[in-house]
Amino acid sequence: MVQRIKKQFSSTLNLVRTELFFGACFGQFYSLFFLALTDIEYSQSIVNLYSFLFLIVLLFSFIKPDNLKAYRIVSNTLYLLASIYILFVAFINDYDRSAFFLVIFNYSVVSFSMPNLKILGVVSAFFYWTFIMSYFLLDFDAETPFFVALLSLLFISASSFFIVFARNVYKNRIKERELLLSHVFNTTTDGLLLVNQKNYKIEDCNISIEKMFKISKKDIIGKDILNMEIKNKKPFEHVNVFSKETIELESKEVIHYQKKEMNYMNYSYLLIQVKKFKNKIDMNSIFRLSKR
Repeated sequence: MVQRIKKQFSSTLNLVRTELFFGACFGQFYSLFFLALTDIEYSQSIVNLYSFLFLIVLLFSFIKPDNLKAYRIVSNTLYLLASIYILFVAFINDYDRSAFFLVIFNYSVVSFSMPNLKILGVVSAFFYWTFIMSYFLLDFDAETPFFVALLSLLFISASSFFIVFARNVYKNRIKERELLLSHVFNTTTDGLLLVNQKNYKIEDCNISIEKMFKISKKDIIGKDILNMEIKNKKPFEHVNVFSKETIELESKEVIHYQKKEMNYMNYSYLLIQVKKFKNKIDMNSIFRLSKR
């Protein structure tokens, strides 16, 4: 169950969908919370409209899942507009304690959820401009003093900046490691096949495999390794039994492979290292040289 959840959230699109879902829920949560505990003035119709827009975009993300960038932009824009509306609610309620708490809580949720510093900067700039203008229209005479509100928002901004910065540094390190592993994976002369140990489906292969068998990567990914045919033979049909195997094809070419079990992100894989030789004599001579 936990693995399925992790797999779902390894997708950026699913993370955006989660943001959209919670965006729809937050609006209703805010309205019910403040309706029950305070006499704050707001428009339930506008709250319902925001929730409806979040849900519509969420629905489109399932109908047309290829527009990830557009959904991310729309999601951030809706969060920003919702934040500006909350500032408007605080403005018409003269920034009383309930309204100020709403502003602080909302800005915390939005700023800490930003994916990178650039978007955080844009969202914060619009938010601060609207915030200052709302106080300006009140002649800086509100129940919550301007400098108290400003210092509170600046503290949240500083905290979110360091958290988003640290998160981006961590993401960049992961990307650098992935690029390094990809480089090593694709530059080795041996063929490499990454197989899901649970269902024996091929999840990745390197360039050497494509050259070795003259098959494109897209035709290999997703195939069952046990049923994969090479020149009318299934060289990997015993991969789940033996650690090493040597198969002679009709063309007298020899395929020698060995597997290694590995775990990554709670998933079990087989890394199959494949060598191809012109014939048995060629294979034996090369192995003798390697032993020396």
